[in-house]
Amino acid sequence: MATTQSNILQESELKGVLPETMCFHCGDPLPVNPIELEQHKFCCHGCSTVYSILSANGLCEYYQLDENLHAHKVKFEKEKYAYLDLPEIQQKLIRYQDNSQTRVLFQIPNIHCSSCIYLLENMYKVHPGFLRTELNFPRKELTVIFDHKQINLRKIVEWLAKIGYEPYLSHKDMDENKIGKPAPGRTSAIRLGIAAFAFGNIMLLSFPEYLGATPEQAYTLDIWFRYFALVLSFPVVFYSARPFFDSAWASIQQGRVNIDAPIALAIAVTFLRSIYEVIVLDSGGYFDSMTGIVFFMLLGRYVQDKTYKELKYERDYKSYFPIAVNVYAASGYIPKALKYLQKNDLIRIGPGELLPADGQLIRGNAYLDYSFVTGESDLIEKQPGGLVFAGAKNAGDFIEVQLLQSVQHSYLTSLWNRDIFSTEKTMRDHWLDKVSLYFTWVVFGISAVTATYWSITDPDLIWKSVTSVLIIACPCTLLLTASFTNGFVLNTFAAQGFYLRSAAYLEILAKPDIVVLDKTGTLTNPDEHLITYDGKALPEYVKSAIGVLAARSSHPLSKILAKHLNADLFTDLVPEYFNESPGRGITGTINGMQIVIGSASFTKSKLALKSNGSVVHLQIDGEYIGAFHITQSYRTGLHQLFQRLEKICKTIIISGDNDRGAKDLNVITSGLTEMHFNQLPEQKLEIISTLQSGGSKVIMVGDGLNDAGALKKSNLGIALAQSMQQFTPSSDGILRADQLSKLDQYILLAAKSRNIIKACFSYSLLYNVIGISLAVSGTLTPLAAAIIMPASSLSIILLSWLLVKWQTSLIFKNDIKISNDIYHAL
Repeated sequence: MATTQSNILQESELKGVLPETMCFHCGDPLPVNPIELEQHKFCCHGCSTVYSILSANGLCEYYQLDENLHAHKVKFEKEKYAYLDLPEIQQKLIRYQDNSQTRVLFQIPNIHCSSCIYLLENMYKVHPGFLRTELNFPRKELTVIFDHKQINLRKIVEWLAKIGYEPYLSHKDMDENKIGKPAPGRTSAIRLGIAAFAFGNIMLLSFPEYLGATPEQAYTLDIWFRYFALVLSFPVVFYSARPFFDSAWASIQQGRVNIDAPIALAIAVTFLRSIYEVIVLDSGGYFDSMTGIVFFMLLGRYVQDKTYKELKYERDYKSYFPIAVNVYAASGYIPKALKYLQKNDLIRIGPGELLPADGQLIRGNAYLDYSFVTGESDLIEKQPGGLVFAGAKNAGDFIEVQLLQSVQHSYLTSLWNRDIFSTEKTMRDHWLDKVSLYFTWVVFGISAVTATYWSITDPDLIWKSVTSVLIIACPCTLLLTASFTNGFVLNTFAAQGFYLRSAAYLEILAKPDIVVLDKTGTLTNPDEHLITYDGKALPEYVKSAIGVLAARSSHPLSKILAKHLNADLFTDLVPEYFNESPGRGITGTINGMQIVIGSASFTKSKLALKSNGSVVHLQIDGEYIGAFHITQSYRTGLHQLFQRLEKICKTIIISGDNDRGAKDLNVITSGLTEMHFNQLPEQKLEIISTLQSGGSKVIMVGDGLNDAGALKKSNLGIALAQSMQQFTPSSDGILRADQLSKLDQYILLAAKSRNIIKACFSYSLLYNVIGISLAVSGTLTPLAAAIIMPASSLSIILLSWLLVKWQTSLIFKNDIKISNDIYHAL
């Protein structure tokens, strides 16, 4: 169905006028000869195809929702998703199926804006087989309900990939059947909801007493209200408050007292005393205060937890492997799940795909990227007959590999399964537990003195006074302060691209002794390269011709060079001749100009060029012209980061790469950072262990599987990710790569959060002193307790929020400017 003229005008009005040099769909620069469709210009057939699909199904409103829309174009092999036709794979993906419909859930990393939401939730307009789609934007999850009689699972995934929303499907998800499991925060939300409902209603039921009703009025109203409040309190104590009791009991069994122990005691005492007062004394009790304690505690933990519950911190090598690969059979290549791969299977690995098991290269020249496994930045070139190992990313064209091991017996699997790589951490906020221990004993001491005093003076007041002390002196303000302060800090971190698994790690982040950083992929940016040219000047038309030839090559360096020379803008240039000599270089002719690109020997260069990276030599019409130097690009702001970190702690760089970049790193770190190169994963882990054996608290920052052991062993392991949906190694925190330069600022804010907790707790002590003095004297009324408790809690929350906001504005001011006063305050 063609788009009408009015629809086209509406699109242009709402989207804004796109420059004539930009693709209507993705916003990329247009080539010299763009593809035109319905008065719009597109950079490639992929974008025009997506537009055709949207236009034909009345979904062009997609372009009206985001003025900065950048679709993710995905090109894939025709049989890439053939494995989705396998029943054993479908069984793992399908969450529900009956005679009329099937329900599946996908993780879609590329979801990023309102236009994505609109498109994915209107898929039913594209094909009658789509019945309904539901999108969970924070979790990047799409639930698709479809009619399997009209469309199958494979077609759905192919359609999603075609429009730029390729689902992420990994071997680990299939192996453990984790896809589609409910979010872990659901139970917490239910507990919080029940506590909120009970707290609000009990407060309303207590209004006659709050407002000073006469005894006759109070009896008429309260006799039912009190018992109704008693009934409402039961689910709060026995369900909502259960985490406090479970945690307290677990700590007592381990011979210690944590922060939850006195809180659980206060809840129990408040509940029992309230029951006594309602049944025996015909009074209102403290149900409002008790449910308020539980509600505010749960709310604080919910705020603290919600910033990181959507991210995946536990990952191993299986998270990076595909579900299936194409295996050669008599009828050609057929898909086969990884778990069924066997020795001697001949598999086909496409560009950008990971090798799932060790094998021997049979066909094709391989350019393998092992940086994620070993840390080595240079590509490894392999000829047919060479050995290749699991975890390598194919950076070249299609290759065929005969397996020498199954996935379960590969080198990578055996490395990962070593005990030293699978140790787990048990984290607690030891500072908070230590404070709560002293606080608990002080409260018990005051209670004992109170009981002794009233046993001599007026025994009738012992129960009332002692229970009042336990209720008023509940360390809920301490936990409230810690929970909300930590929650506000974690929210601030999240806004800055940093996510921690648990607030307990703030204690380590606040005061590290050593920060260890990986080099390849952490300090260097894998998406960018520094390219310089050394030789005779090149006219623009020559650069264009070089770029076009380089774009036809499968060699990774040629692809980098083609991107640098904007080869995709010159689609009108067509080589009259092209030939590639694998591992050596390429030869081509454009407009009568013969160009040779490749190694020194291939271009007949006699120059011995020194370079910190790779060198691509150039010959034109038989004359050597010059060379392109391609080196790793370091992330911005590193020099300033190391300068600031040196004021806080010691810094160390450990890398699996060679020491070729040591000179550049010495400049970046001002020569003050210790460096270790050519380190295997086991050696990285040993370095961390050695540092810890000296009593140091170590933060490790890395990005690859080769860093996984060190990340687990360190006191705080932070995985670097190019985006929050990139699948990083198992870690304690995830940091967006472009925010690495703010690492010291996160450390400073974590340190300040400890001071904020102390300040708020000091404020709460004033409330406790006043409340305990009234309780000890026996003059505290239920009305006073009902007012003091929520008022104190709300004031603590407000004070904590204001202090965190104030410190955030100081530390993250202008993103990079931090005054020396803040450093000295540490």
